[in-house]
Amino acid sequence: MKISSFSIVVLLVLFAAGCSKKTNNNNCTWGTVFSDSFHRSDTIIGSDFQVIIQPTQYGGHGFADIFNNSLRISSDSVFWAVVCTHEVENSKSRVSVECTTPLSGGSCAFAVGGKLIYAGTTTQSGYFAIAMNDVIGIYKIEDGVMTALATQTYALAFNHTYKISFTCDNGNLTASLTDVITGSGATVGTTDTGSLPSGKQYSINGNSLGGQVVLLFNNFMIETCQ
Repeated sequence: MKISSFSIVVLLVLFAAGCSKKTNNNNCTWGTVFSDSFHRSDTIIGSDFQVIIQPTQYGGHGFADIFNNSLRISSDSVFWAVVCTHEVENSKSRVSVECTTPLSGGSCAFAVGGKLIYAGTTTQSGYFAIAMNDVIGIYKIEDGVMTALATQTYALAFNHTYKISFTCDNGNLTASLTDVITGSGATVGTTDTGSLPSGKQYSINGNSLGGQVVLLFNNFMIETCQ
């Protein structure tokens, strides 16, 4: 299923930290290479990041900042992104973040991306794990055009905190969405049999459609197989 330019401009949040946390999974020792809890004083995101706001055909606006120990994205009818210059090179990687949905308002989508190249441009390529329209899915983007590789039905709720995660083990891909409080969620997996992206960029990104949406993000993490 082809999706004409979902136009998710990539929001990349990478932070220099040592390999501090390791867990075993599928015969792999995962080591944290970049992470940020966003627990700091209210401020702009910082010079390491580029905020990208792309209005839809209806116009719109948005901004990103640190608020109340969270990365806050406030937007109305836009695709948004924050891109960081840090890069990670590894055939086996995992990226995750926690997202708190708004109390009410318009529909929203949030995602993490991996193996991205030319992030935030019309020719970006790589993968996304996306929660939107009551599904969690794995999407491949090539030169700005997205293809759904696998999806699983899961309805998002207002005022809930979800952890979204994307794992890339060469062409073996897994996306998961978990309600942090209840533990419910969904997992979808697939194998990409086509050409594999070789990008080194990772992201948080999404959109807001049909009204003002405020999303709060915490505990961003990029891990690689050590």
